[in-house]
Amino acid sequence: MRKNFILLLCSIIIILNSSGCDFKDIDKRVFIVAVGIDGNQGNPDLITMSFKAAMPGSVGEGSGTGSNSQGGNTHIYTVTGSSVSNILRTLKGQTSMEPDFSHMKIIVYGRDYAGRHDISSIEEFFIRRRDFQDMAWVCLGAPTAKEVLSVTPNEEKVPGNGLFLKFGQGTDSPYAVKTKSYELYNDIITPGCTPVCSIMQLKEGNIIMNEAALFSEGKLALILSKEETQLLNLLKDRIKFGTFSIIRKEEKKPTSISVDNGKSKINVSKAKDGGGITCTIDIKIEGSLEEINLFTGKATELSPEFEEALKKQVMTLLNKFSNNNLDPLRLEMRYWSNTLEFIPTKVWLTDMIPNINYVINPKIDIIHTGVIEEK
Repeated sequence: MRKNFILLLCSIIIILNSSGCDFKDIDKRVFIVAVGIDGNQGNPDLITMSFKAAMPGSVGEGSGTGSNSQGGNTHIYTVTGSSVSNILRTLKGQTSMEPDFSHMKIIVYGRDYAGRHDISSIEEFFIRRRDFQDMAWVCLGAPTAKEVLSVTPNEEKVPGNGLFLKFGQGTDSPYAVKTKSYELYNDIITPGCTPVCSIMQLKEGNIIMNEAALFSEGKLALILSKEETQLLNLLKDRIKFGTFSIIRKEEKKPTSISVDNGKSKINVSKAKDGGGITCTIDIKIEGSLEEINLFTGKATELSPEFEEALKKQVMTLLNKFSNNNLDPLRLEMRYWSNTLEFIPTKVWLTDMIPNINYVINPKIDIIHTGVIEEK
């Protein structure tokens, strides 16, 4: 009995004298929702980081719909330093509240910075730090990351969601390459893989996202156009609400279909004769006619023309990847899964990718021809 009393007394003393966890009230925190990384014009060895912060009380104030269109409840902190860890320590000196990164949902690298510097070490830092979200989206910002973060669209109701919602949670664009931080880092450290992400561009006060960036050795290596980005998404996974156009020989205006559902299946293996590598790509698209330019034949007559045009465009894109020693489709990983003796290596990009034999099998079904209302 006495022993139990002593243990209870000791427990009470320890609890009363313990300082507890390092807790701060929510009104003493500033929530960082987005981070931008740019170079420094005066010194190329320095990094300039921009932090888009949501102030406590941003949600639920005023009209009850979150932050206003003028961004009054957000603030951009800009810090320059020689390393990311040094910048984060310096950030605390610019605010009277504790920076909290638990709500950080996007990392934006300046396009110029990514073209001149290897982003591998910064990505590794974000992955290693437990207070950062490795589920954060990653993209490039043009002309700079800070300028992209500084924009507050009129439709933005919660600080930063004008950026987040572009990755499928709001609009579902066929031109958005949805890459998360851990996915980008995995491709960076895997020999032979090519990291890829979207590019956010600031044009006339609006943020446009319809191009993709490909990396080599941690640096920006190639930028894809809007049409190439849509094809990349089609080959990587699937797309919805896309569009595909051709110009028929007897017409000068485009004939277009709306892609209701598009998906691809890729198989990479040794050629049957034992020499070389064969990549078979099966593409299936279900779509609806949109622009037909008074076409009077059957809709099924257009399918072969669309299939032939799609095959040429895909082959052109694949050759572009090969000529630049890039593999955003992760063909190496697919080949590895079918070939036991193969080991992923950087030689894949330089010696093996250019010699792959591609077999492209497009299948386009036009399932709707639109609606015509009789009056």
